[in-house]
Amino acid sequence: MKGLTGIAVGILALMPLGIAQSSLPSCATACLDSALQNSTCSATDQACICADAALNAKVSICVQSSCNVKEQLTTINLSSIACSAPVRNKAEVYRNLGIVFYTLSTMSIALRFIARFIKGMPIWYDDWLMVLIFLVTNNIPVNNGVGQDIWKVPFNSITKFLLFLWVIGPIYFMEISLIKIAFLLFYLRIFQEERFRRILSAFIFVNIVTGIALAVVSFFTCRPISYYWNRWDMEHVGHCVSSQAIAFAGAGIGIVLDIVTLILPLTQVWNLPLGLKKRIGVILMFSVGAFVTIVSILRLKSLLTVAKSANPTWDFVEGCIWSIIELDVGIICACMPSFRIILIRIFPRLGSTPNSSDPQFTTGNQSGMEVLQSNTTKSGISYSRDSGNYTMKPAQDDSNFMQCVEIRAVPEESYELVLANTTDR
Repeated sequence: MKGLTGIAVGILALMPLGIAQSSLPSCATACLDSALQNSTCSATDQACICADAALNAKVSICVQSSCNVKEQLTTINLSSIACSAPVRNKAEVYRNLGIVFYTLSTMSIALRFIARFIKGMPIWYDDWLMVLIFLVTNNIPVNNGVGQDIWKVPFNSITKFLLFLWVIGPIYFMEISLIKIAFLLFYLRIFQEERFRRILSAFIFVNIVTGIALAVVSFFTCRPISYYWNRWDMEHVGHCVSSQAIAFAGAGIGIVLDIVTLILPLTQVWNLPLGLKKRIGVILMFSVGAFVTIVSILRLKSLLTVAKSANPTWDFVEGCIWSIIELDVGIICACMPSFRIILIRIFPRLGSTPNSSDPQFTTGNQSGMEVLQSNTTKSGISYSRDSGNYTMKPAQDDSNFMQCVEIRAVPEESYELVLANTTDR
């Protein structure tokens, strides 16, 4: 954030001179005196002063060059009160949205663990990781002036607000990386082909390194570090790299990693022996993470409005809102595969599984459909398709995958891969 010396003072229609001299900073009073000498407004005509655009422009230029940042903010605040300027405040919107998404993410985490209990599944790394993400995401403070014009915010609260932005920067980058890692750990529980698992492990490492690197860069944006939240008043000495560049680089890298995380499981699902309609259904289940990518893009757009903001407590509110939505939507999407277990327990009809008479799942070749049977092995289920082999074995907890694909025994002691719209009950 740049210094506030260039802050727009478009509402700088000052109070009657008698009041101004006792309330306004001396620099602003001198500017008003000078401007009134060439104005048709009298010093006591408040309505005229408030409505005279030319007078306001002259006083604004004078105040920016003659007053320090705190004096500028004080002048704008007193002027806006005197001329009954509307008071803008998005703090309640920000707070209410935070409550809504906090509730949704809380319910998602609860349903995730309820589903584990219902299925008798062990709690794994991705489950504990989601709890960590939830606890950190929903304990970020939302006050200190966010959603208000900066001249309405007490000076100490401006400092606290910028300290808040500095704190959530590294946290945001780590949280976004951890959400992607949670998705990747989920894929590790499902897909057991060794080459693909190595790719997943490598991509988890990429996300860890990226998250740490962006968090460290964000942490050390300014030297000294405290200059980040003290520089607004132009009374401190320090140096900062471009916060805008860091934000855009982080958002761009995050979107690319989101897309790769989304594509990875689809490359495996597309090779499963399923009919087109059923395959599309499975792909849609794995595509819920696309919502996170969409929100990330919307957040990136909001960053354009705050690139050189002189009113950060007001201009940053949209970016803060999208950041909260992005993190909580990530939590919700990561927990969505567990929702079906609950729904099927409540509405058993949703769990109806196609039987072996389904023309797409017979043991014979029908309408050009491939026969996909295999013998069981200790390592998993291996079946041939054309000239290549594809290997899938049950992971230590493959119940999540059973939400869209069920592997069931047939009389010949072989396995038939059957698409089901349910979990293995």
